[in-house]
Amino acid sequence: MNIILRSVVKCIGVYSFMISISWQLTLLTFVSSPLTWIIQKVYDHYYEDLMQKIQDSIARSSDIAKEILESVRTVRSFDAMECEAKRYEESLQMTHHLQCRRDVISAVYLLLIRIVNLASYVTMLLYGQILIENGFITSGKMVSFILYQMESGEYISNLSQILAKIDYYAGIPSQMFQFLPNVGIITKLWLCRLFGVHGGGFTAQSICFPFACRLTILTLDGVKCPIPTIVPGVVNVMKSLLTGNNPDCISLFKFCVSELGPVQQSGGSAGNVNHGYLEHENPCEQVALVAQEPVLFSGSVKDNIGYGLKDMPEEQLKEAARKANAETFILGMEKGYDTDVGENGSRLGAGQKQRLAIARALARRPQLLILDEASSSLDPVTEHEIQKSLQEIEGLSLLIIAHRLRTVEKADQILVLDGGHLVECGTHKDLVERKGVYHRIISSNRLEQVRIPNKSKKEEDRFFIWE
Repeated sequence: MNIILRSVVKCIGVYSFMISISWQLTLLTFVSSPLTWIIQKVYDHYYEDLMQKIQDSIARSSDIAKEILESVRTVRSFDAMECEAKRYEESLQMTHHLQCRRDVISAVYLLLIRIVNLASYVTMLLYGQILIENGFITSGKMVSFILYQMESGEYISNLSQILAKIDYYAGIPSQMFQFLPNVGIITKLWLCRLFGVHGGGFTAQSICFPFACRLTILTLDGVKCPIPTIVPGVVNVMKSLLTGNNPDCISLFKFCVSELGPVQQSGGSAGNVNHGYLEHENPCEQVALVAQEPVLFSGSVKDNIGYGLKDMPEEQLKEAARKANAETFILGMEKGYDTDVGENGSRLGAGQKQRLAIARALARRPQLLILDEASSSLDPVTEHEIQKSLQEIEGLSLLIIAHRLRTVEKADQILVLDGGHLVECGTHKDLVERKGVYHRIISSNRLEQVRIPNKSKKEEDRFFIWE
């Protein structure tokens, strides 16, 4: 601010002296300003557009490099090193091409500005010579005017650079706001209100929710079902019959905003809840979610299990690991609970990551545990042991989203979804006796006949169990 004020005051003073010498020459110095302003605006437009493309290209190159390094095993197994190297090189070439265009535009801009300034100086000198010959000003005043004009140009240049920086930094927040949602996001504190204090009963009324990448295809289409109060020990399962149409549990509970219908609880609507509700700090541990693809952080096993919990007793951490059937492989690692899992848990297998994620959820001692295909990478024995441990936890309710029949059959209540619609609801025994959609899918998938061509008749008929 001091630099701006100083430059403005000096400009006013210098131009006052210039006007006192010759108002005609002073007016002539402003003739080039409109042309300079037009050149500057055109340059700024193209330069900002190119800079945005360059930044996007650099980010794309970084993403490609990160993707290759994180998937190096897959790349090597498919012998795709040369293809990936070519893809990365093409991305770098695009960045280089954009940078060359930027440099060319900058050079043309500087050339045009220099030509305009020189033309202005030449015109001013020629007109000054005419004024001297006609006796309006002396040679000394002409020299003084030129010095003042050069000094004013320096001040104006400083002001232009400062204003350009202000405009640039003022535009950054507007770019950041583009990534912020226009609607509030439900908080975990509200989930605690939903399931903890009021007993956990909620009702879905005409819920519609599309795929994130295909907004015209609904994974939940007008789902309307009363789900009774979730009491401790009850397992509620959502069974999707179409591959890929499994509703995301996070979306269901309005971490993402659903459309065309509210989720109601205890006579109230989730839509009426203040999504920014964070009036006071109250770390809620009553609801825990384990997603299908668990996210682990670089650090020790202990840090990941106790993530988000302050001063958690070590015994509570180990108890959670035991209930998740994770302690055996943890103790088999080099440093036990202090072993570094690597970036995104890269040093662990898929099943180990899922068990750590379940342990992290259990460490919070929730009243409601939501498992969204959380055991998809586990073998049947490990999955059975974990489910047995979970069902033995006093005061814990389970809400599971699953595809596998061995998980669904053991549920106390099953919600059958087909094409985004809720078609059946009940226990495994009840749904089988109804001989509806659930019975058909059970019957067709338990024993499936496969015919293998180009084999003899004896070898042609094969059977396998699908679960």
